[in-house]
Order: sequence, then C-alpha cells, then structure tokens
Amino acid sequence: MLFGVLSYCVFSLTPKKKGEDLATKEDIAEITKEIESVKDSYNKSLEKHKIKLQKEFESYKYINELCNSIDKELLRKLVTCKREMENDFRIHQDNDDYGSCEPSIKSLYDYLKNYDVRYKHDENVELIFEHYEKIEGLREYNEEGCGPFEKPQYIEELGRIHSYVDRLIASFLPKFTNKPEH
Repeated sequence: MLFGVLSYCVFSLTPKKKGEDLATKEDIAEITKEIESVKDSYNKSLEKHKIKLQKEFESYKYINELCNSIDKELLRKLVTCKREMENDFRIHQDNDDYGSCEPSIKSLYDYLKNYDVRYKHDENVELIFEHYEKIEGLREYNEEGCGPFEKPQYIEELGRIHSYVDRLIASFLPKFTNKPEH
C-alpha cells in the first residue's frame, strides 16, 4: 500500500512539474526572443549612429583639409608678397622707382577678399585691405590727372602693408615654449 501511495504522489506531481517546466521553457523562449529583439534594435541603432558619426568625421576631415589647403596658399602668397616688397624697397630705394611689388600685393588682396569669410576677423587682414585700397586710391588720383603721385605716402603705405604681412605670417607660426630645465 505504501508503494501505491508513493506512486500516486509521484504520478500526480509529475504532470504538474512538467507543466511548470514547460511554462518556464516557454517563458525563457519568449524572454530570449525579446532580448534578441532588443539586441537587434540596439545594434541597428548603433550602426546608424556609427554611420552618422563617420559622415560627420569625413565632413570635418574634408573641411579641415580644405582649410589647410587655403591657409597653405595664403602663406605662399604672403611670403611671395613679403619677398617682392623687400626687393622693391632694396632695389628701388636709390632711384625712387617703386611699384614692382604691386602685382603680388594685389594677388594677396584678391585672395584674402575671396576668402574673407575665413580671414576677415583678423585685424591684419583688415589693415592690408585698408592700406592696399589707399594705394589704389593714390594711383587712381594720379591717373585721373587730379594731382601728382604722392611717393612718400605711397612708400609709407607699402611699409605698413609690409608690417601687416609680417604679422599675418607670424600668426600662422607655432608658438615657441620654453622647455623646463632638468
């Protein structure tokens, strides 16, 4: 009789226990499915974010390279202008025949005007504009027959432009730092 009672308990518990196990397996399967769905959604979102960041990085990289290229060309024009102005001062100092540096100053002026969005905030650029326009005014005034060409004022304006060109070149140079002594 004991065996019958035990077998009754075992058989009556077994289907209930199996049902609980099935429910647990179904719950685990559903939970796993939901986790996979969340993972998939997260991975898709992450991938979209990576693509967006990559596009932003590529855009920033392109703009940075473009700005570096523009700055490199500006430096080339500044150095050319500086060299030609110094040659003009050195060569024509004795015979008062200035003006051979004007094409390089005009080239610099035009370049800065083309990229004024990038450079107009710089005080030296504004001063180069101002004093080059004064030189143009002196030339036009003389060419229209309104008076003699003012060489002293012209030379003074060239000297000012030269100093602004120097300062603008210096603004592109890296700053020196003193290394601490060991």
